[in-house]
Amino acid sequence: MCEAVDYYRSYQGGHYVKGNLTRGYLLDGFPSMRDAVSSKGKVIVSHGGGKSKDTSEGYQLKEDQSANGSRVKALLNCKM
Repeated sequence: MCEAVDYYRSYQGGHYVKGNLTRGYLLDGFPSMRDAVSSKGKVIVSHGGGKSKDTSEGYQLKEDQSANGSRVKALLNCKM
């Protein structure tokens, strides 16, 4: 995907940040227990990748992400 489109260049992750904005967000095979997509596709709740660990029950968050983290800041900048 990174080679096919200009707007997504995150080779090792699901959250592509360029400058201080999120440019792409890939939802794929490693969901968190609290991740959700509404039935009409208008609401997406995701932990944003990173800070996860592989357990016998699947991937789980090791720790919460803070509003000061670069990925969260980039998402908040897009919201504004």
